[in-house]
Amino acid sequence: MIDRTVRASFSPSAAADRIRERSGTVMKELAGVPSLAIVTRVFYVMVGALVYIYLVAALVGAERKAKWFRKRKKYTFFNRRGIFGEDINFGYPICWQGVLVFIAIMGPILGVGYWYIFKVAY
Repeated sequence: MIDRTVRASFSPSAAADRIRERSGTVMKELAGVPSLAIVTRVFYVMVGALVYIYLVAALVGAERKAKWFRKRKKYTFFNRRGIFGEDINFGYPICWQGVLVFIAIMGPILGVGYWYIFKVAY
């Protein structure tokens, strides 16, 4: 017969707790943080992401964007873009350079966004 204390130590939640304790990345609970503070940080990350994407689009240039990405061919009223929307519209990557640009855009946005929203103390 298996001892229940031994079996309980092999539960998924106990294993996850041990991994968190070992790695030292126990995230603070956001229960005590005001909602406005969280929403403000999400807004800052979104604005920063737009500025960052616009800068990357300017650095890549329209010529290389046309070679490395493919845009939608058919536009309707609902998916038509404005002035800034066309500047930051890359499309989907069609070669390895496009994949690298995609990773260079999304990696820092997701990394910095996660760090700023969840890891930096409120």
